[in-house]
Amino acid sequence: MSTTDIPQGQTLKGAFATQSTDDAIINGPGKFAPSVFVDNGNATINADVVGVGSIVTALGANLTFGGSVGAKQMVDLAPQATITINNPAEFKGELGFISPTQPLEGPFGEYVDLVGLANAAGYSIKHDLLTITAANGRAIDTVHLQPGFTPQQVIADGGSVYLTLGYGNDRIPGGSAAGTILPQHP
Repeated sequence: MSTTDIPQGQTLKGAFATQSTDDAIINGPGKFAPSVFVDNGNATINADVVGVGSIVTALGANLTFGGSVGAKQMVDLAPQATITINNPAEFKGELGFISPTQPLEGPFGEYVDLVGLANAAGYSIKHDLLTITAANGRAIDTVHLQPGFTPQQVIADGGSVYLTLGYGNDRIPGGSAAGTILPQHP
């Protein structure tokens, strides 16, 4: 495991990559400004992500955001990888998926976990903006999507909302049933 602590008032900049056998943790209170960050294993970013950059997961990688993500960060999910966003309201980056060349099978497909959206009852997508809504139709979170990306399924389960492409067997973490597939509203 490698841990990097960024001191208050400082910004860690550059291009970074994790190894497939490595657990990498990047902590604040300083800022993280990757021009490119490739997660090949398990990475947790507990610092605010700022600047212009691209964050990419590799096949089967796990990436967790514990802090905010700025609007000029492109975040791409590879097949059979996972991204966990602990503070969805603080995620302003653009989310996308890297399409596989063929459907892949595994214990579960790739997904994005939006933690803490227990009141989710539906969603809509307009102009590359995914809006998660409560039963009363009120928006409880929004996620910017890269142009042309549409999740295959939006699933509520255990206080989280999962965005999937459905290339695996459409199951979410821990082998639980697929939760509740949320209806899409116009």
